Amino acid sequence: MTRAAPRLAALLAEYFAGDLPVRLRAWDGSEAGPKTAPVVVLRSPRALRRLLWQPGELGLAQAYIAGDLDVEGDLAEGLSRVWRSVREHGTAPTAPGPRQLARMALTALRLGALGPRPPAPGAPQARLRGTPHSTARDRAAIVADRVQELGLSELVEVELRHYRYLTKDGYDAVCAIEMGEHVGDAAYPGFVARLHALVRPGGRVLIQQMSRGAAAPGGGAFIESYIAPDMHMRPLGETVGLLEAGGLEVRSVESLREHYARTIAAWHQTLETRWKEFVALEGEPTARVWRLYPAGAGLAFTERRMGVDQILAVRTAPDGEAVMPTTPHDWCAREARQ
Repeated sequence: MTRAAPRLAALLAEYFAGDLPVRLRAWDGSEAGPKTAPVVVLRSPRALRRLLWQPGELGLAQAYIAGDLDVEGDLAEGLSRVWRSVREHGTAPTAPGPRQLARMALTALRLGALGPRPPAPGAPQARLRGTPHSTARDRAAIVADRVQELGLSELVEVELRHYRYLTKDGYDAVCAIEMGEHVGDAAYPGFVARLHALVRPGGRVLIQQMSRGAAAPGGGAFIESYIAPDMHMRPLGETVGLLEAGGLEVRSVESLREHYARTIAAWHQTLETRWKEFVALEGEPTARVWRLYPAGAGLAFTERRMGVDQILAVRTAPDGEAVMPTTPHDWCAREARQ
């Protein structure tokens, strides 16, 4: 019988225009590729069928989530090697064309892997922020309990409400922490208008939000299918422009990209340390989704394909007065005096 790994390696080497960035081990025990590289294990012919039916990122993700494909060694290192190979040989490989797909299908036929489309592993239920969804209710309850534990109930009021339906105004400051990505591109100007209306003249608006270049604003097929179907990221400059167009004056912008990479690495380590608990709690397919996501997202932040930024803006008074210190040094000095 034809050995699977060498045939697949030859096909993939052409796709990557060079040496394979990983080592392959197929379901028949055969291996091919650099001996020192992370090992990608194809546990079943279904992995190849998934790639035929859904070429690219989503097919790979589905094969991994379903357990048809696995990675021995460091998952993030494996992804890093793939991206490094892509950079060394120019732009990212395009989706296979008809001729390449025909060759892939012929290879699959020779390996006994051709068959009907495997069912897609179930995506976790999409969760919306700021609506009366069970997860949002859980978060509100956790925050309310924490406020009570700290004895701050007279100072902090926790509400579960969509931003469109906030009725109070005249706030000294408002902040939106990583929800702007989920507002939607068309709705973002209205979101900014609501923030502007919520604060008094001289009131501040703090936005913490992920950013990305013009390509793949949703983060790619995997994120759009399994993590955040409503995600829309944009270049940082476009967000600044939208805030300014909405009547706010942007006073400060700070990148948290490197900090976020470290945070995600800590999340990933916790997941690996408590892997059995997580599988028992959510099931293996969901656990594998959340193993794959931080590995890929951490790499995207490290390599500056995605960013996280804090933007501080102010609603100026009618005469243009910002009613706030003019430099970050002055902000900190005032806080220290208080």
